[in-house]
Order: sequence, then structure tokens, then C-alpha cells
Amino acid sequence: LGAVGYVLADSEFAARGATAYFWVSLNLCGIVFEMTYGKRLVSKVRFASPVWGLVFYTNVLAFLPMLLMASGGSEAESFLQAETSPAGLVWLALSCVVGA
Repeated sequence: LGAVGYVLADSEFAARGATAYFWVSLNLCGIVFEMTYGKRLVSKVRFASPVWGLVFYTNVLAFLPMLLMASGGSEAESFLQAETSPAGLVWLALSCVVGA
């Protein structure tokens, strides 16, 4: 209901009609296909630990590209300049424990 209200209030939709959402719709269809096909591919793979197997596999595959993007995008400098507080570090540690 909220999405319909947004579309009706969107000036781009009023000016161009449904074609204003062509690329968004195409992206949505691509994501649906990717997720469905990916689920079908990995459903045939048997991991020793069914809970962590797929997560670990995905993270290992993503590690090198993310490392390259982080080094190319000067993320290390941004990380070192980030301001932290004791309360923020407590919440970070708590989220790591809960997520583990």
C-alpha cells in the first residue's frame, strides 16, 4: 500500500508513466532470477555444516574482491580516521557476540 502511494505521488511517474520505473523493474527481475537460480544451484551442494557451509563459502568467495575494492577505495584511511566511543565499542562487541 505504501509503495502504491509513493508511485502515485512521484512526479516522474506522473510525467512518464510506467516507463519511469523500467530500469527498477528490470533490476528487480534480475535479482529475482539470480536468487532463484542461485538457490537452485546451491540446493544440490552438500556441506558438512548445513548452517555455516553456505555462509562460509559465500564469504570466502567475496573476500578477495572486497579486499581489492577496499584497498582501491582508500577504506583503510577512512577506518583509521573513524571516531569511536566506549559505548559504540560495547555495542559493536555485543553485536559480534550475538551474531556469532
